[in-house]
Amino acid sequence: CQLTRALYEDPAHPAAHKYMAFNTMYTDTGLMGIYGEVDKFSFDFFVNCARQEMNRLASDITDDEVDDIREKMKAVILQSASNTPQVLEEIGRQILCHGRRI
Repeated sequence: CQLTRALYEDPAHPAAHKYMAFNTMYTDTGLMGIYGEVDKFSFDFFVNCARQEMNRLASDITDDEVDDIREKMKAVILQSASNTPQVLEEIGRQILCHGRRI
């Protein structure tokens, strides 16, 4: 991921302590974004890197990148299926968003 490479270019002084993408679906809309844990000196750099990567993904993503991301998502889904708290969280989210379990 280009965002990870940019944020951790200097391993001794990373631009973010940690970050995570999120996606929440509602019945008629959705919300996606990035959470980041950064210090005040890295905030602008983090926001600019995240914005540039999201813009790139919106307009300039290759088929190979899509395939790679798809495979990574399959692995995450399979791993989370054996984690009871994550399963319960997903069930709750589905009920809140859709009124039923999907």
